[in-house]
Amino acid sequence: MDIDDRLTVIALLYTEIADEIPAIALNNVPNQKTANLVAKIQNLLQAEQIFAHERL
Repeated sequence: MDIDDRLTVIALLYTEIADEIPAIALNNVPNQKTANLVAKIQNLLQAEQIFAHERL
């Protein structure tokens, strides 16, 4: 798969599990940059989350 297809799959998986990731889990992310990125993606509308790799 090319990079766009892989990112699409990751985005679709994320949208499936995003509601099941408790907010407290962000506190356990070892890298602050990663935690910030996850928080930014979670603040996007669900339809926009799929294309987050293009926006962020």
